Amino acid sequence: MTPSEILNEIYRLPSIKQKEILDSLSENLSEAEAKDLQLQKALFEVGMLREIKLPRHRKIGDFKAVKIKGKPISETIIEERR
Repeated sequence: MTPSEILNEIYRLPSIKQKEILDSLSENLSEAEAKDLQLQKALFEVGMLREIKLPRHRKIGDFKAVKIKGKPISETIIEERR
């Protein structure tokens, strides 16, 4: 199943079930963030990191593509590697 199909199925559920799914996903993400923070703290304490960075919460919709004039950057990179 694709992510879009999964979301469509979730949208068909009653709102109480949607909330249960949201709470479960949020809990799992919070656990993953907590583990990441623990790892960063341990690495900081032994001197392998200079700073601890907190996760940035961004919605996918916040991304805006930048239009660039001229040829694609990928072509420029390939040319410079030759």
